[in-house]
Parts: sequence; structure tokens; C-alpha cells
Amino acid sequence: MNLRTNIVLLLLIGVMWSCAEKKEVIPADLAITNITIVDAESVPLPNMTVLLKGDRIVAIGAELSFADKVEVIDGTGKFLMPGLWDFHVHLSFDSLITPSMYDLFLANGITSIRDTGGLLEKMLPMKAQAESDPARYPRLKWAGPLLDGKTVVYDGSTNPEIGVGVATEDDALAIIEQLEAAGVNLLKAYEMLSPEVYQAILSIAKEKNLPVTGHVPLSMDVITASNAGLSSMEHFRNIEMSAAANAPKLLEDRLRLLQEGQSTPGSTLRSSIHSAQRTEAVRNLDSTRLEAIATALATNNTVQIPTLSIAGARMHALWGQENWLATFDGLSENARTAWLENAAAMSASKASPDNIEYAQFCYSLVRYLADRGVKILAGTDTPIALLTPGYSLHKELEFLVNAGLSEREALAAATTLPAQYFGLEAELGLVKKNYLADLVILDADPLKSISNTQKISAVIRNGQHYDRQALDQLLKK
Repeated sequence: MNLRTNIVLLLLIGVMWSCAEKKEVIPADLAITNITIVDAESVPLPNMTVLLKGDRIVAIGAELSFADKVEVIDGTGKFLMPGLWDFHVHLSFDSLITPSMYDLFLANGITSIRDTGGLLEKMLPMKAQAESDPARYPRLKWAGPLLDGKTVVYDGSTNPEIGVGVATEDDALAIIEQLEAAGVNLLKAYEMLSPEVYQAILSIAKEKNLPVTGHVPLSMDVITASNAGLSSMEHFRNIEMSAAANAPKLLEDRLRLLQEGQSTPGSTLRSSIHSAQRTEAVRNLDSTRLEAIATALATNNTVQIPTLSIAGARMHALWGQENWLATFDGLSENARTAWLENAAAMSASKASPDNIEYAQFCYSLVRYLADRGVKILAGTDTPIALLTPGYSLHKELEFLVNAGLSEREALAAATTLPAQYFGLEAELGLVKKNYLADLVILDADPLKSISNTQKISAVIRNGQHYDRQALDQLLKK
């Protein structure tokens, strides 16, 4: 090969190298550079660039080319994770808190919520608000009112009115058709339902492709309720009664008490049955029965939302902690005043041994059920028990880890698993190309410590970037 040929070859190689170096300029609105990606399914990916266009992630890579006009977030030393879910909230439970809830969720990195009980007339405006500007408000999935029995626990007398009575199978069909027309995403079955009406609710819901969550009715056992098609259970309610060594006798007694108490207010009747049976059941658990329950829940994919924040509310007593009282600052003045007064009153009472025993039982179930293939999701029951919206989800993640979940499992409980529940796993819950741009930028790695989910530098909702200053503005009332 002569000198002239060598020169030509070198020139050709140079041209080819130059062409290879000219990367495609990817259209984007926002670029997050030099950041570590963390989610519940992948190993952390350091030094990544993530490009967003509209409401989608359009590219992820170590070296991406984008136009100069694109907004750039320097992610050096920071971590990018999917937006969080709170899978058990009540937007209409406390009218003083309702106006603050969306802002508190978003400011805390919660880009999606599942409302598990509220009357239609109160929930429809919340639905309209959420849909009016998806980049401004969290994604809302909602159930409408609690579907309760002839007597209603949350009837507005001693408890807020968030439930309706469903006494017959015809009642069930009528209310479900009304809820379907209103656009609910799921149904919530409650504790005072009869077995016949409960079965009817689940049958109708299956025809309409609506998942049903709820509490196992006091008139039934857990395995029967799960076998009927219950998609999820809240608070582990009432597993202990079905797992007791004398479970058949407890069920017989409950049926008698429910029959005798038909003229008793629902909240009073439910509380009296819980008081009569819960502690006895927890102290007399039968390992064979509990194993059978776990097998049924896993087989039927009846996922669990433990809400340890509520189960252990008196044991944790967040309302008596100075740093928790500071979370009330994001509420309106009237709401903050009322909550501080409630906190002072609640701090004057101590958790009873029965309260602590039940909370510890709920804690013990988390790892036990997870080890047997039951999915655990993160929800809080905010604003009940002065659980400040947004902040309480981060506490719930800490409680789940304290109960035995790994950081990765806890992150899945608030990201990938909620997305799967609603069939959104192909576009939500991970940081991947073509996924929706619901993201949180953290100052520390949540897979090292789940408490790091609280170290929020920025939130991206539906492609809209909220930096720390904008998030702080949401918290000013």
C-alpha cells in the first residue's frame, strides 16, 4: 500500500469519525443532566441525561445532544426517582384541610393519589380541579363514597359523612351505576355490608371492570372476601379476627351482634365489635389460619395497604412531636389553629396497651405477608389522626421499612405497584423512555435510606418543573 493510498484511507477514517461524533439533536423542553436515576426495578444509573418533551420522557443516556434553548437542570450529586403515590387519602374528610391538600401532596413529591371514600357531591369538584390542569395538580384516582350496610359507620353523625347505605343487591346495582357514570376508578366496600350485598358489589364491579378495595365486612372472613375478588384491603382490616384460633366462634358472635345491633348507629356498633374481638384475636392467633389467609391473598392478588401511620397512630403519636407540628404550617390559618388544638387534646391521652398490641400486630404482618407473595402498597389515611397530607406518606415509607421492607420494596410500594394496580405500569412508576414525566429530584439516595425521599430538590409533574422555590411557595398559606 503506497503513501497516497494511506493518506486517502486516513482522510476517510477522519470523515467517518467526524460523522459519528455528530450526535442527533433530540427535541426537548427540559434536560436533566449528570443525574443518578433510581427506581424500584433497576440498578442506579449515574451520570445520566434525561430529556423531557411535553408530558413524556423522550430520551435517557450518558451523552445526549439537545438544543441550546432547552431548560437545563444540573443534576450533579442528585437523584431522580419516579413521582410518588399516596394510595389511601380522603380529600373531603376535613373541609378545613381540603383546600390545602393538592398543594401539600405536590410539594412533597406525591404526583398521584387514590381517594378511598368521599360523597359524590364533594368529590366531583375535586375531580374537575385535578383534571383542569394536570401539570398543576396530582393525578387523582377515586372511589366515591364508602359502600356500607344498612347501618353506616361514616354517616355524618359522630363521623364525617363519607359513606352510603347499601342494604340490598338492587341498591348495589343502582349506586354502582351512578358511580360509574360519574367516572370513578374503583369502588370501596365497607365493614357493615352483608355477605350477599358484598358479593353482589364485587360481581357487578367485575362486569364493569372496576377494582374493589375495602375492609373485610364484619359479617365475613378474610378468605371468603378475597376469593370473591377483592382487589385490595385497607389497614389489614379485619385479618386478626379470621386468623384467631377461635375464628369460627368469633364470626358467629359477630353475626349475632350485627343482627341485634341493627338499630344501633353504625360507628358505635362497629367500635363495640372491634373492642369485643380485636385484642382477643391478636392474642390467640393461629399460625395455620394465618398461613392460609396469606396464601389466599397472594393467590387472589388481594394487595394490602397497611396504613401503618393510622394503625400505630397512638403509638407513634406524631401529633405530640415538635417537628410534626411544624408540618401544619402548610395549612390555612383556620385549619392550623384547629389542628394544633386537636394535637394538644390528643397529646393528653396515652396509647392503651391494646392499641400498642394491635399496632405491633400490624407491623408484624408487613414482612410476613410480603415474604409470602402479597403485595404491599403505601397509603396513609390522611388527614385522619392529624396526618398532614404529603408529609405523612414519607413517614409511612419509614414505617414500612421499620416493619421489615427494604428501601427498594418501600419505593415500589409508592411507585411501581400503585401504577400496576391501575394498569399504568407501561407509562408510570419508573424512570424510562416514553414514560410520563412525573418525577422527583432528591438531594440524597432513597435506596440508601428511605428517609431521603424527604430531601426534595424539585418535582416534575406532567412535564412541568417545580424547583425548590416554587415548592416552598406552594406551602405558603
